[in-house]
Amino acid sequence: MIGERQRRFVGAAEQQLAPPLRAGLLLLAEAHDYARDMQCDLWDFAVEIDALQACGLSADDLCWLVDRGYAEQRREVTRRRDPSRRFRPARSFDFGRQTCFVATTAGLRLTTVASPARRLQRAA
Repeated sequence: MIGERQRRFVGAAEQQLAPPLRAGLLLLAEAHDYARDMQCDLWDFAVEIDALQACGLSADDLCWLVDRGYAEQRREVTRRRDPSRRFRPARSFDFGRQTCFVATTAGLRLTTVASPARRLQRAA
């Protein structure tokens, strides 16, 4: 649970985020919630770069999310015969078509404070 001091800091930080950043973080948080609900690996619900760009995120936004520790990136290397999605570590800020992202604990803190009702509604 987030303490009051943390809530004030996270709330102030989140309010300064541009709408595309908030939308992208919420998409990552929803994917996290689905993975938790299904009790599977977070990377099984990793969000593809195309989906985040469709939210309006730029390469600079993605760099910022990764650098600040709000998201983690990996390169998907899944083949058709693989039973589940597979990923390899990606070089920082090397974004290609196969780049996918998951929310980190810090990223989830932002979305929990920012839009708890939306996350709960989607998780229900």
